[in-house]
Amino acid sequence: MKRCIAVVVVSIVALSIPVVHAWDQTAMVKKTLERLAGRWTWTGQQANIGAENSPYGQAGHFVGSGEGRLIMDGQFILDEYQEKSPEGNVMHGVSLVSYDPVKERFVARDCMSDGSTSVAEFTIEGRVRKDHITITSKTGEILLARVAGEYSRDWKRLEATWEGSTDNGKTWQHWCSLVSEKTGETESEKQELIKLEHELAAAFEKRDLAVVGRINADDMTVGTSDGRFITKESILNWVKSDKYNWTSMVCEDLKVKSYGEMAVITGRLNIVNTKGNSWKDLITDVFLKRDGRWQMVATHSSKVTDKGDTDKNIPSPEMKKLEGLVGVWTYEGEQVDPPVDGLPYGPAGKYSGTTTNRFIMEGLFLESKTQDKNPSGTTSVLSITGYDAETKNYMANAFVSDGSRETSIESVSPDGRIWTSNSTITTSDGKKVLVKSVTKYSSDWSNSSGTTEVSPDDGKTWKFWYKGESKKVNN
Repeated sequence: MKRCIAVVVVSIVALSIPVVHAWDQTAMVKKTLERLAGRWTWTGQQANIGAENSPYGQAGHFVGSGEGRLIMDGQFILDEYQEKSPEGNVMHGVSLVSYDPVKERFVARDCMSDGSTSVAEFTIEGRVRKDHITITSKTGEILLARVAGEYSRDWKRLEATWEGSTDNGKTWQHWCSLVSEKTGETESEKQELIKLEHELAAAFEKRDLAVVGRINADDMTVGTSDGRFITKESILNWVKSDKYNWTSMVCEDLKVKSYGEMAVITGRLNIVNTKGNSWKDLITDVFLKRDGRWQMVATHSSKVTDKGDTDKNIPSPEMKKLEGLVGVWTYEGEQVDPPVDGLPYGPAGKYSGTTTNRFIMEGLFLESKTQDKNPSGTTSVLSITGYDAETKNYMANAFVSDGSRETSIESVSPDGRIWTSNSTITTSDGKKVLVKSVTKYSSDWSNSSGTTEVSPDDGKTWKFWYKGESKKVNN
């Protein structure tokens, strides 16, 4: 499935909290808290509702920012924030967010720097959030608020409206409208990922199969130096075999970039074997968060030469056919409402985006990084494409910011201009959907057009989803 060129796109699925068994409910609550944690900024416009001692000031424009971090094994969010009122006053606050299993709702208890306090009870059904808030001002005045809002499909944007009551709920009036956007994950989460990298390196050093198996997902893949994708099972068999001879593995200069429930870690590995040989690899590891914990789902590396540069990315003969894709592309198109529930990008409308393609690992793989703007928000995708000499097809693995992934088999026409992709999307909740797309490239590889279809019945019938066009803007 492609928006354009060699980019595989996977789905975003809205989280819901239905009535379920206790274990499932606990997992869903923790998943919701994980979505709400992180760094957020917000802005809005409020009216004067006659609450003289409101901690938020009076009528006008306001802005704020805060960072919520998970504590106590992900059961709570501790949020520290600040907000600038229309009068220019800065109010600081601390909030503790938890879940009440008896009332079946979340509870946020706030203490603010002006002496005010508040208690908010809220529910999230699908992506719709509803709050009931009791605010006690520094002088003891009671102010009630009720809030209705909806999160974007990627859970990085919340649009909400507030109503306020100064007479204990007898009458209500519009108070404010605001937009809140998630700008990043917490530092504690980044440290958790770095810790996992060091833990995995130590496990390879000690040949600890249990730890290697725990950190690596069952469906993880490794891009090898000879152009193959190998599995977790193969890795474990290699580590316990007589052929395994690594005695030391040390991580350096690890950097984490988070995209919701996907994270990409780059850095260096210093490796030594039993013969005393040593070398350095530049690595790119992809982690997904599933059921509240991070697991590695893909990795690839490039050796560092004596000069400090990575090995030259000269493509193999089959990968050389993809040279026309290397560079920066922009694309745009229009889609209908998804023909299958749970597919990405929201309702019908226009979309656009940018993709950057480059060869990696001595030209054996093509890496694609995409930022897709669509009716549901912005989606980040990382895709790695290689050639399978046995099947004589191109294989692609893609990872998206919500935790979904996609595997694709790519076939090419004799003239290399028409690409057909048959894909299986595994959504973040485990649902599998079949998708196929056909992309046609111009003779000079400067532009392309394509259409994508979805099967609602496991390949028996197909329905149109979207079409688009792309053009290369930079080599």
